[in-house]
This record gives sequence, structure tokens and C-alpha cells, in this order.
Amino acid sequence: MPKRKPNLIDRFASFLPGYGDYIEKKESYNLSRNFKTELILSLKNKITEVQRIKVEDSVGLKQKNQFIEELINLTDRINSASYGYSSLFAKQQISKIEFESIRVHDLDIAEIVSNIVNMTTFDETLQPFKEAESAITKRQIKISTYVK
Repeated sequence: MPKRKPNLIDRFASFLPGYGDYIEKKESYNLSRNFKTELILSLKNKITEVQRIKVEDSVGLKQKNQFIEELINLTDRINSASYGYSSLFAKQQISKIEFESIRVHDLDIAEIVSNIVNMTTFDETLQPFKEAESAITKRQIKISTYVK
């Protein structure tokens, strides 16, 4: 997403203390939202892909259904995860260092989701789903230590 061009209000508001930080946080929030949307979209595409696979036996059908259920659970978990952003007037602000720490967890989650999306069969181990759950939980714990 390209950076928006400052307008007349931005020029006047730039003299207010903290306005630049507010704009920077807002842009980070938008990037985080877009990042999260991309992860969710890739998981939903994987759900559609797996649903179209024909299965001949009951064991394969059970594995397929379990895989789809794990994909749906992961999608819901990512969708409901907070952005790690605090508003301009929040009592507790998240510093840039803390925000970057959260981004590290986001990249870990993105790598795990990429591995899941690139799985070629649904009878593979469900370990990546456990790793994703763990990474999301760690991220949420990290956010909760910053925002009280």
C-alpha cells in the first residue's frame, strides 16, 4: 500500500506533538491488517483446494475432513488475533521496539502458514497446525505484556 500524500490538515496537525507517531502507527496498523488478510485468504484458498480433492476410501475422507477442520480453526484463530496496536489516546502505548517484537512473531506465523499452504497432501502430519497455534499463542502473550 503506497503512503498517502499529506493534505492540508496533515500539514497543520504535524505541528501537534505526537501526530507523526500517530500516523506511523496508523500505517503500521494498516500494514498489519493487510498482512493478516493475506494469510487468511491463502488459508481459505487452501480449504477450497482440499475440498475439491476426490477421496476414495473412508480413511482418506477422515484425514481430509480433519485437515479442513484444522485449516478452518487456524483461519479463525488468525482472524480473531489482535493487531497489537494501541490507539493514540490509549493509557498504555506500544513502543516501536515492542511493535517490532510483535512483527517477528507475525513473520513466524506467516512462515508456518506458508508451509501449511504448500503441503501437497492432507495425510501429512498435523504438526504445522500445532506450531501455528503455539506461535499465535506466544504472539498474544507478548501483546498482553505490552498492553494492559
